[in-house]
Parts: sequence; structure tokens; C-alpha cells
Amino acid sequence: MFIFHNWIYRNGGKSKQKSMRKVIKMNLILSFDYWREKYMFNSKTTINIALLGFGTVGQGIVDILQKEKEHLENKCGKKLAIAGIAVRNLEKKRDINLPKSLFTTDSEQLATREDVDVVFELMGGIDQARTCVLQALRAGKPVVTANKALLAEYAEEIFSCAREYKLPVGYEASVAAAVPVIRFLRDGLASSQISEIEGILNGTTNFILSQMQEKGQNYEEAFNLAESLGYLEADPSLDVDGWDAAHKLVILASIAFKKYVKLADVEREGIARVTADEIEAAKSAGKVIKLVASARKKSGKIQLQVRPQALSDTHVLARVGGGLSGVRVQADRVGDFFAQGPGAGALPTASAVLSDLIAMLRHAEMSGFGF
Repeated sequence: MFIFHNWIYRNGGKSKQKSMRKVIKMNLILSFDYWREKYMFNSKTTINIALLGFGTVGQGIVDILQKEKEHLENKCGKKLAIAGIAVRNLEKKRDINLPKSLFTTDSEQLATREDVDVVFELMGGIDQARTCVLQALRAGKPVVTANKALLAEYAEEIFSCAREYKLPVGYEASVAAAVPVIRFLRDGLASSQISEIEGILNGTTNFILSQMQEKGQNYEEAFNLAESLGYLEADPSLDVDGWDAAHKLVILASIAFKKYVKLADVEREGIARVTADEIEAAKSAGKVIKLVASARKKSGKIQLQVRPQALSDTHVLARVGGGLSGVRVQADRVGDFFAQGPGAGALPTASAVLSDLIAMLRHAEMSGFGF
């Protein structure tokens, strides 16, 4: 092709030469983008990771890296190192002992630092996380995030930016932690039409309702126990008012139905008004109450709901107990599919974050919601 282009360039007129310059330039750009996307890590022997946030998930990642370093490095064929950790408070005592030189309060500077190869966004919240993720992508850094609230609000902007810079964004940990439902929906069912998703997407509310049903506790008692065990978000309303489940539902529905759905379109009701009498009435009828997140496509319209439902005790979601998460998917070529597992917690979420990194290093990670 180059020889043919070169012959036209030398023997054609000025207009053809001008056109060919454009063609050659475009070919070079496309070639650069292709090899950059496919082999962005190939020249690296060590992958330097920036952690934005060092709560339970960030500490879980360091814990796994310290204990399973050889196994992980064999999986991805690279050495793995922590380049820096962004925190709010440098003086806070932490269970994991790391050099003080790794810590900084400047998350934006760390996200764009020249020696950083990939950014793990684990800080939570939306505004600062959004700024850091976009800045990291614009600086040429792939990103892995566990932030469902961020993606529920700004996925389109983030994935558009990632495509512009030919970079992957991993987000398996944003829904159901170690349960690989995102890859299954986006990649495993890519050739199928999905008609329905329903799931237990918030382990904390599932724990509270399980305590009420199995231990006879009222809502306040079960809530206080969940709080004492550290299950609740810093803002408990994210759990008990259904926001956390709604954020996750937006992500799953966007993947399943191949369009960005809006958080405002989710009909949402939490569990705070579920009473002990309602729990007992459900029991007497052979049912259990669960906070169910559902997305259905009917007559071209997408219906999104998060609300407590009394499920038959034979329903697959009725058997999702304690702090577990479970997702049922209905698709035209596979029928019903169900996955269950630990949907929260430091190590399950950290495991999902690291699985995204390994996928990137194997050049297997797609960016976006698959459309």
C-alpha cells in the first residue's frame, strides 16, 4: 500500500499529492491509535498503580497485592507496584504499614503523574472522582473504578473521553463486587437480546431484611446491627433508601439495553418503612421480603424499579441471604441466568478491581457499556 501511495505522490498532480498527504497522515494516526490501544503496556516491565482513596477497598487491594503478588504478576506477565496513594488525611492511623512517601492529599496530581501507568479510582463521591477520572484519561492513563454513583451519573461523558483517548475503563467492581455480572452482560450475552434483569444489588439492605425475617428483629435493631458491623455507607440513606441499588441498576440496564438510562427514570422506594408485621404476614404466606432492583423492556420502553417485594420462597432471589448479592437475567438465546456471591466488602471488591487490571494487561478489557 505504501509503495502504491508513494508512486501516486511522485507522479500525480498537486491535487492528488495533497489528497495523498491527507490519506498517509490518516493512516499513520490510525496505525498509532491501533498499536497504542493494543500494546499500551507492552514496553512496560512494571505497572505503576495510583490508588485514589484508601478506605476498605484500597486497603484490600494492597492486602491482596502483598499476599498474592507472585500469583497476580504471573497472571498478567508484569510486575505490579503501588506508585502513590491519595488520601484525605495523612495523619490517620491505618492497619496496613506502608512508606509515608507513598501518601499524598493531591489526588489530581497523582492521577496525572508521569510515572503512573494506571489509576484506581476508589475515593467514592462524584464531583472529585469525576474530575480525577477525566484528568487521568486525558493524561493517557487507563482507569479502573468501583464507583457506581459516578457511572450512574456520568458514564456517557467518561466513556466518550476514554474512546477519544483510546483508553480502557474497567468497572466490574461497581456492581456486585466479585460477581462478574458486568462482563457476562456486556460480553457473554453480546449476541442475545436481554428482556429482563432483576436482582438483590445492595447487600446491606439484604442483611437488614434477613435479620428481621430470620432473627425477629425490628427495623431499628437490624439497622443498628448493620451499622455496628460496618456494613452501612457513610450516608446510610444510600443503602436504606435504595440509592445504591438504583445506581447499580442504571449501569446494568444501560449495558443490557444498549443505551444510557437515567437515574431519574428509576422508580425508587427503600426499606425504612418495612414493618415487623409485614415481615410476619409475608412469612405466613410463604414469602420473603427483599429489596429488588428490576429492569424490563416492554414494547420498546424500559421500566426501572427499586422497591421492597414479597417474593415466593421458591423464587431464586428469595434464597439470596445475608449480605450477598444475586442477579437474574432473562435473554432470548440463553433463557434465565442467575449469579450469586459476595456483592460488597473489602476483598471481594478489591478482587474485582484487580481482575479489571489483569484484563487490561491481557488486552481483553473493552471500554464503555458495549455499544
